[in-house]
Amino acid sequence: MPKRSNEFQQLIHYIYTQLTPSGTTVTESFELKERNSNATREIDILIEQDIANIKMRIAVECRDRSRKSDIEWIDGLIGKYKDLDIHKVVAVSRSGFSKDAIDKAAKHGIETKTIRECLDIDWPQEFIKHEMRTLGFKLEVINNQIEIEPEFEEKIEYETSVTNETGELFSTLHAIYKEYFYNLVIPEYHRRILEDYEAIKTILDKLIVIEVTVENVGLYLVSSNKLLHKIFTLIYQVIPKVFTKDIEVENYVYDQALITTGILNVPEQGIAYKATISQVAGRNEWKLFINPIKSGEKHDQN
Repeated sequence: MPKRSNEFQQLIHYIYTQLTPSGTTVTESFELKERNSNATREIDILIEQDIANIKMRIAVECRDRSRKSDIEWIDGLIGKYKDLDIHKVVAVSRSGFSKDAIDKAAKHGIETKTIRECLDIDWPQEFIKHEMRTLGFKLEVINNQIEIEPEFEEKIEYETSVTNETGELFSTLHAIYKEYFYNLVIPEYHRRILEDYEAIKTILDKLIVIEVTVENVGLYLVSSNKLLHKIFTLIYQVIPKVFTKDIEVENYVYDQALITTGILNVPEQGIAYKATISQVAGRNEWKLFINPIKSGEKHDQN
């Protein structure tokens, strides 16, 4: 059986790894055998701790839905755990529970927990208030160079004609500069930046000139006497201009943990990203989760 997980389950798993004391094991998507049977059941999160030579097991089940969890989910958990060696079951719902679900769970020893919205008026002092911003780069070309053979005896203008190998009129030098800039220079620049975090920090500190070379162009400049000059290399010198944009965030509290979420939309890719930051009170660390949300994708998850 394939193990299942989702962003909400991963988030709750991380919180319990931070909340539980040393020596406790917190496992995501754990498969446990039923009593007197070879059948196995997958548990979203299993918390295990040895107390007086007894292995105590707590099962945490997570549900990430836009509406309150109902009594049918609790019924399913009751049936699931009646033959499992578990001492306590905790049901965690992002959107809360119906009254019937809470009552039924309490009668069967299932603890129901949810996250609550954290507003400025009740902000817990032990938590850092996180902000989210998108970071973008816009390239500005400050200089173009071209390497050709044979040497061009007249002044090279942006409107100088460019041909292909057959000598047919292809375009102008300006259009070629522009085409290679968008199709090759920008992707190459982004690749370099994504692979080098130190480069990103340098760009944030000051403007620097970056040089990108395009080789093997395979086109020809045409001089006024119709002589063809092969283009070997186009060289771009660019300055990255950095801009930021604030992302609206929402803050929630679960147990002793703060959860900050925000949505980054990328319309040109037809995708959005959900960013979630989790921090636990008393800890000097926090964790960032980033998950893509494809256009039209349903957000409700079991």
